[in-house]
Amino acid sequence: MSSPPSELADAQLYQKKVGARIQELRIKLGHNQDVFAHETGLHRSYVGQLENGHKDLRLSTLFRIAQTYGLQVHELLDPDRPLRPVQVRGQKDQ
Repeated sequence: MSSPPSELADAQLYQKKVGARIQELRIKLGHNQDVFAHETGLHRSYVGQLENGHKDLRLSTLFRIAQTYGLQVHELLDPDRPLRPVQVRGQKDQ
């Protein structure tokens, strides 16, 4: 059973918004895709595909990104909510 076209379009739009949110986080941290990928344990090309909304984001991946930066998953899912200051878990403020 497939989804109606409007639901599919809505899901794709939301996927792009979440990808943009991940990119916003990465840029806020001052990281390039290589560093972000290394810290989260993801492949760099996969990070790029997520940011561009070209790959479906698994819940486990979303959780891994949030946990790496001390965020809650819902903070990554709400594009209208400002991202709070984050740092890589285990690093101290310098």
